[in-house]
Amino acid sequence: MLTPDSLIDKQKNIISKKINKEYILVPLTGNIANMNSLYTLNETAAFLWEKINGTKNINQLAEEIVKEYEVEMKEAIIDTNNFLLKISRLLIIK
Repeated sequence: MLTPDSLIDKQKNIISKKINKEYILVPLTGNIANMNSLYTLNETAAFLWEKINGTKNINQLAEEIVKEYEVEMKEAIIDTNNFLLKISRLLIIK
């Protein structure tokens, strides 16, 4: 369950690729790409994905957004939480 204090990490079976201006996440099943479960990320989501490393919680990830994009913390927390919920099956919550 995702809580404000949860540390967030990426599952190891995810390939991330930047193709032109798009950033794509491809989950693997065994050694095979699950093409029915592709995720296309916008710039902010790709930035967040790169910051997920198992040592940060939602607030810390939101702080990264505030620094990079100069938005209010409240908005960054909402956006970060929404993104993490959408990709929750790709994450490890500690």
